[in-house]
Amino acid sequence: MLDSHYPVKNSINNFSKEVIKWDSSENISKQEIIFAMNELFKKDYSENTKVALVADIKNFIVWYEEKNWENINLRRIVEKDIIDFKNDVQKKWKTVATINRNLVSVRLFLNEAIELGYLVKNPCNKVRQFKSVGLSPKSLEDKEIRKFLKEVELRWNLRDKTIIYLMLYSGLRVSEVVKLEIWDISIFERSWFVNIRSSKWGKTRKVPLSLSLREILGQYIKEYYENTGNLKSSYSWKIFYGQRWILTEIGVNKMIEKYSLYSQVKVTPHLLRHTFSYNYLEVNKSDIVWLSQILWHSSIETTAIYTQNRLEDLQERVEMVC
Repeated sequence: MLDSHYPVKNSINNFSKEVIKWDSSENISKQEIIFAMNELFKKDYSENTKVALVADIKNFIVWYEEKNWENINLRRIVEKDIIDFKNDVQKKWKTVATINRNLVSVRLFLNEAIELGYLVKNPCNKVRQFKSVGLSPKSLEDKEIRKFLKEVELRWNLRDKTIIYLMLYSGLRVSEVVKLEIWDISIFERSWFVNIRSSKWGKTRKVPLSLSLREILGQYIKEYYENTGNLKSSYSWKIFYGQRWILTEIGVNKMIEKYSLYSQVKVTPHLLRHTFSYNYLEVNKSDIVWLSQILWHSSIETTAIYTQNRLEDLQERVEMVC
């Protein structure tokens, strides 16, 4: 059976090695699971999403084997398994986002199994996700932003500052930041744009940069590339690098976590994006269409969540009653 202490950090490679170690005599089951995961990993998902997919699917396999007293077999997964899994995940984590993410991961995995001919229909299809309360995502308050950015300034790391400002003041995803190349920056006399390309949709969106952000990015490009000569001699045209190689999403997450500890303000890359979105609508009242274009949401309904009240806003209004 699958080891419940399986490390997800190395994603698909560790997953495949762990599957091969099963004591199951049905080698065909092992191959089918590995093939389905390989197909899933061919999708244009971010690095963090792929790590989450492996963790969630591993979690389902461990659960299945413990509950059914048998090795996992894709052909024996039924709707009741998914319903019971959903209920057990709810008891363990209780947060709607985590429960729904697990269900989506399993559904995507089984969809690949169907495409490969291992299943006829997906047992997840009729299992509904939990609905969450209609609140806008949490965002940073002005004092939290200032406290966090002050610690960034004190460390004198221009690369870190540029990355953080790109997410906080243009709403870029961490996956988009680490993929940026020098050619993605369009410079005009009075405006700069970042061109974000999607291999999934084959499209490009232009994200405008504010004057202050242009100054920081321009300074970084000049000092890091021109002064060090990296622009001319580099084997890659990526804008951001780590200590030894091109910067990864995990590297950015660790960097953000470091400044969170310095400032004692809980910050994540996606929280910076949420903060940009909320502040944009504060300044540009009801300009949800433009925000949707900047964030590159597939539906304006996704962007509409930022028009709802945040939990901290509701708390403030409740305090005013007393």
